[in-house]
Amino acid sequence: MAERIRQDNWNQMLAGDVMLLAGTRASYFVAESKDDVLEQRIKEMDIHPTGPLWGKGEAISKGETLALEQLVLADWQDWQQQLEKLGLTQERRALRLFPQNFKWQFINETSLLLEFELGPGSYATAVLRELAEIQDMSQKISTASPGLNE
Repeated sequence: MAERIRQDNWNQMLAGDVMLLAGTRASYFVAESKDDVLEQRIKEMDIHPTGPLWGKGEAISKGETLALEQLVLADWQDWQQQLEKLGLTQERRALRLFPQNFKWQFINETSLLLEFELGPGSYATAVLRELAEIQDMSQKISTASPGLNE
């Protein structure tokens, strides 16, 4: 995902991309080449480009997408082997998500309440990471106030 963001193509179809139908975790197809109809479906959030979750089995991506994924994963072969030994099988996840029923409200000067719904396989922490700069203050509090957390 990070490389697709760096290349600014995380929300576009590459030749050989595995496209996931919105709202599903396993309904996908390989887009062998760029296509105006598929491009429109991507814009409408009906389908999404995906990235690999490593495990046993052959990669299903093709062409340009497969080459990019192999390049990115080249330095992670030890991890790949361990994930396979643990019995994981290859899966795909959408490179983007679209929170539904998004609502926000300031509770006071320092607090913001966010509400949204996500589909299966999506994580609220990913949404929050994109919306705000999050800092873990527990380390600063414990070092600034010795004995406070004992």
